[in-house]
Amino acid sequence: AISPPEPPQPAILQKTTLQLRLESQQRKKLSPHHGEKDPTRERPPYVRIATHNVEDARNGRLHKITRNLKTHHIDLTIITQLRIHSHNPIHTRDCNGYDIFATYTTADNQRGIALVTRQDAKNWHVESQLKHGPNVLSCILVSGTQRTPLIGVYLSPKHLNDVPFLVEALERFPNQSPLVLGDLNVDLEKPHLN
Repeated sequence: AISPPEPPQPAILQKTTLQLRLESQQRKKLSPHHGEKDPTRERPPYVRIATHNVEDARNGRLHKITRNLKTHHIDLTIITQLRIHSHNPIHTRDCNGYDIFATYTTADNQRGIALVTRQDAKNWHVESQLKHGPNVLSCILVSGTQRTPLIGVYLSPKHLNDVPFLVEALERFPNQSPLVLGDLNVDLEKPHLN
């Protein structure tokens, strides 16, 4: 008994995996974006944000901090407890590809903070940096049409005089929800000295 001949297979089913892979590679080579990143598949812009409590940023420690930020690909950070005094406001303002915007303390029990931003930022920037007091600053993070208010703060339970500066920073952005970064060591509903 002779079996009937197999029906012809469609041409696409007769191709081997190798042939399909070769055709795919040829299509890629003919594409207008061959060898480049496809702009239609780019990742949307984002900003890597961190907070960092350093205890003391004097004596060259800002260099080490920015080197660490670069290693971890951090774009923007609030550093707390800098201890840079207003009577001696010497510190690095540009280091390892970062800009440093710092507040200065006026008393030994204050700590101070800094906004540290990457200089080669893509798709975002920071504007309108403002110091509200020795432990509070604010700015606006801009990415495309989005404007996000940021507040950096360090509140010590031993120094409640900075709470009005935080209120001032919050009032700078009425009817908005700012991103608050830093170290809050105070119960804001019942602030009292510890």
